[in-house]
Amino acid sequence: MANNTRLKKNKKLLNKRHTKAKVSKEIDKGLTILNKIDNKIVSFFGSHITKKSNPEYKHCKKVAYELGKKGYGVITGGGPGVMEAAT
Repeated sequence: MANNTRLKKNKKLLNKRHTKAKVSKEIDKGLTILNKIDNKIVSFFGSHITKKSNPEYKHCKKVAYELGKKGYGVITGGGPGVMEAAT
């Protein structure tokens, strides 16, 4: 029974119109939020497997912190690793 439910959900996701409309709505919502920020924005993306003990993690954390102190908005991909460091 669970397979039938999953199949129905997958068919809905594979519907191009549904997918385009959903993605478009999410992008519009994100851009609306970003347009309300008056500061310059810096985006961090990177490896999700970078450990807190890694020099790259520490460097990213320091850079993001310094940019934030200077008034930049800092956004990330929301994942662990480098993106967590920037957050």
